[in-house]
Amino acid sequence: MDNITWIRFPRKDGSTQFKAFLACPRCNRKRWVWKARYTSITYTGLCSSCRGGITGSQNIGGKNGRWRGGRYTDKRGYVSVKLHKNDLFYCMIDHHGYVYEHRLVYAQHLGRPLTAEEVVHHEDRNKVNNDIGNLRLFHNSVEHTVYHAQQRRLQKACVGE
Repeated sequence: MDNITWIRFPRKDGSTQFKAFLACPRCNRKRWVWKARYTSITYTGLCSSCRGGITGSQNIGGKNGRWRGGRYTDKRGYVSVKLHKNDLFYCMIDHHGYVYEHRLVYAQHLGRPLTAEEVVHHEDRNKVNNDIGNLRLFHNSVEHTVYHAQQRRLQKACVGE
């Protein structure tokens, strides 16, 4: 094996793993490499950028068997849409590159990205009905909460009559 200095990294379970700071043979970019990876048969020495099509990139987007057109419904029932980097509303994405569809629809209606503080409300409370006529914009979560409190009071008043 090459003359490499391996640094011990303890794990939460009490075991240890080793890493070394190595340079990519193609681009000379330095990065941390796990010893287990270094000693594997498939290790090429290349960084992830230089490795490119060798691993991973062939499964991006439409080439992945689980790709559903860049659109999914999350656990809370909201529809999320994948945006591309050249999209005007790309600044609204989460860390996975998705934005809630109702926020995107309202931003497109306004012609500008929404701020993180702005809240888009579904009037009929149907989270998948993202028609612009069903959406209402609040400047912040306080306004949205006050609106819901007023709606509950009105509903109680109507029921009480």
